[in-house]
Formats: sequence, C-alpha cells, structure tokens
Amino acid sequence: MPKGLAKLGLRLRGARFVIVREEGATRVLRGPAPPRFVHACGDLLREADLDDAWVAQVGGTRPRLRFSDNVPDVVRQRIRNVWTPPPGPGREGARRRG
Repeated sequence: MPKGLAKLGLRLRGARFVIVREEGATRVLRGPAPPRFVHACGDLLREADLDDAWVAQVGGTRPRLRFSDNVPDVVRQRIRNVWTPPPGPGREGARRRG
C-alpha cells in the first residue's frame, strides 16, 4: 500500500473510489471507478514515473479528486482533464421561479 494512503485513511474513508499505482501496476483499491479513467490514471502516473501514488474521488454533492502528495501539479491537471465527474442531483427539488 502506498505510504500516503495509510496516513490519509481517515480523510479518504468516505471516498467513492481510490485508484492506486504501485509496483508498476494500477488497481482500484476501493469503490467502482470508471475503467477508462483507471486506465488513463495508470498511463499518466506511469509517464510521470510515479510508482507509489494514489488518486481518489471524494465529496458527495460536489465530487472532487484528491491525490497523494508526490503527484506533481502538472500530472494532477492532466488527470482532472480526463475525469468526467458524475452527474449532480439535478434540480428536481428546486422551487420554480415565477
């Protein structure tokens, strides 16, 4: 298990998914992660020569990505660019204007 993940275990307890890259392999540690996103993360982390890193989706109504400390900002942005956030709850319960 990557070093940073054990330290952030409590913060990631509510994570929808956690993707880990270690020992040359990318795998989903927790939750249902989109397969294409897992593959893209693996490629981007491998290209950056990161072999001990993780990416997680956190947040309920406003999902966002969290990264291990060793993932550079440039790689974080590239991962965000390939991520498609899940659709929000919609406006079904909102009051109509009028």
